[in-house]
Amino acid sequence: MTGDGARADDVQKAGGVRSVLNALRVLQEFRGREPLGVSDLSRRVGLPKTNIQRVLATLHAAGWIKPTEGAPTRWLPGDRLLIFASGVYRTDSLRLAAVPILKELRDATMESVTLSVRSGASMVLVDRADSTRRLRVHSDVGTVIPIYVSSSGKSVLASMDRNEARALIREFFPLHEGNRRVTLRDFERDLDEMAERGYAVNLAQWSDEVVGIGAAVVSPGSRYPDVGVAFALPTSRADKERIATLGQMISDAASRINARLTSDAL
Repeated sequence: MTGDGARADDVQKAGGVRSVLNALRVLQEFRGREPLGVSDLSRRVGLPKTNIQRVLATLHAAGWIKPTEGAPTRWLPGDRLLIFASGVYRTDSLRLAAVPILKELRDATMESVTLSVRSGASMVLVDRADSTRRLRVHSDVGTVIPIYVSSSGKSVLASMDRNEARALIREFFPLHEGNRRVTLRDFERDLDEMAERGYAVNLAQWSDEVVGIGAAVVSPGSRYPDVGVAFALPTSRADKERIATLGQMISDAASRINARLTSDAL
């Protein structure tokens, strides 16, 4: 193709490349710290709001981002982005530090153990060591769970600055746990108790007949924790005494993972 036709083709290709680059620039701003709106992204990326709106519509349609509950003009990472990110985490130093400890806990207790990473108001399961028992809890890598019902998520919230945690979860309250109505104040009181004992418990809040017992891992270079490790087991094997025993084990494991992450051994 020559002449005006060739120039038109070049212009079209250049426009397509710019659109892709703009989408990538917007997407990289979703680092899971807080919901983002058009004005936030326009200021950060340096593009007009109309361009940002088009990019957001495309990313939403593709499943890479999603609107926040109660604030549809603000956006968080979508499931596709979280699952993609989980694949990256599986190959980095976090996995190298954590997986041997997950397997050690699984072998010692015969219960499933999971590793999850926070993204926005969710926890994404990035690795696991499955129980070998016939009756066991299994969750796929890439599973996304709301932070406020996950034991890993609760432990992360308990380790965060209270203002940061409140800003992250306040839109979800009040909650209902069985016959109990949980306000944000109630939940924050629970977080204080979790922080004091070193682990969090999820009593069948996310999945019936499943108990989670989790602790936060403080990631190097992070202002607050964004990683959690947890036991997941059937309620039939989770009496009060065993929850306390597993809670201490998972708290110790989180400390060991953090020590490995901050050592020069990896």
